[in-house]
Amino acid sequence: MSDHVKICQYVRCSNILTGKQEKWCFKQCAKSQKKRDKRKPGESLEICANAQCNNHLTGRQRKYCSKRCNAHQWLLDNPRGYPKCGIRWCERDTSHGGFGYCTRHYDSLRKHGNPLQVEINEILVETRNRLFENRVKGANARARKLGLPGRITESDLEEILHTLKGRCFYCGVDLKGVFETDHMTPFCRGGANDKDNITFACQRCHRDKGTKTAEEFLATSSILR
Repeated sequence: MSDHVKICQYVRCSNILTGKQEKWCFKQCAKSQKKRDKRKPGESLEICANAQCNNHLTGRQRKYCSKRCNAHQWLLDNPRGYPKCGIRWCERDTSHGGFGYCTRHYDSLRKHGNPLQVEINEILVETRNRLFENRVKGANARARKLGLPGRITESDLEEILHTLKGRCFYCGVDLKGVFETDHMTPFCRGGANDKDNITFACQRCHRDKGTKTAEEFLATSSILR
């Protein structure tokens, strides 16, 4: 071995130092060596329970010197690896400390309180996007058939729904994913098919409005916005 190669100064470690490492290869080696230097005569130091680790335990460590050693020892004791996720149709392996769930479902459990909430949100977004697509195709086809100007896109509907904060334009009720796209000036009254003439309404307001304009409906409706 050449003279310029440096070895970790921990007596139970023989790793070669790389990069900016000057004395220790890991912080754990430095802690173990310092604890070894401070021990009293005749005092024995506890060793990490990992079969392939020789580091001493420091501070509040009781059995393993790091989480990596804990996970590695678990794999040594369970050669088949981690069991499958607790979600029946999920094929991912459980994460270490994930309470029987994979990383994806455990993060959903910790963030939302429900391991399936992440999939529920994906289904809701997919359903809303499909609904937007159908509404856009229908409105553009009817406007083209009637010879009315304007064309809307899915991004226009998303922008309008975001502006309304998910509430009905007429009564202000929370739509909760159940809504109708409404032309404030209907096609039968010569309304254009653009985002300035489109809004979102609950099913009740959309049904009661009929062929009225938005101004006429708000003036005659008993529902206060």
